[in-house]
Amino acid sequence: MIRVRTDAAVNGNPGKVGIGIEILYEKQQFLFKENTDQLMDNHQAELWVIYRALIILQEKEWHHEVVFLNSDSKFAMMAIEKNYTKQVAYQEILKKVQEERKKIPQLFLEWIPEKENRGADQLARQALQQILGR
Repeated sequence: MIRVRTDAAVNGNPGKVGIGIEILYEKQQFLFKENTDQLMDNHQAELWVIYRALIILQEKEWHHEVVFLNSDSKFAMMAIEKNYTKQVAYQEILKKVQEERKKIPQLFLEWIPEKENRGADQLARQALQQILGR
């Protein structure tokens, strides 16, 4: 079983983005942080970090495992579960998430409160600080 926690940090609306991904697998912790110059709002960034997490799972060849993916973004979890968002700006990244989601047969999505997502949050903030030069 793999537990994945994701979070995004955005400076502005839209703004620059840092993402954090924490993966717990076989009693080991794997930490990923990235940033981008692409401007996004918070919802786009939360979907993007989930997309990146799904890509990482495939790159590590962990996509055949049972995966529990956690996010503190209710918007992202609902949009993915319903496969719907009325906002045109979010439809492209949601489509990418859904395409990657299909490649992980035993993927379970679960919203968690912010206080349970501190590791991914800290990574996202660190990535954002790097791009802001602080």
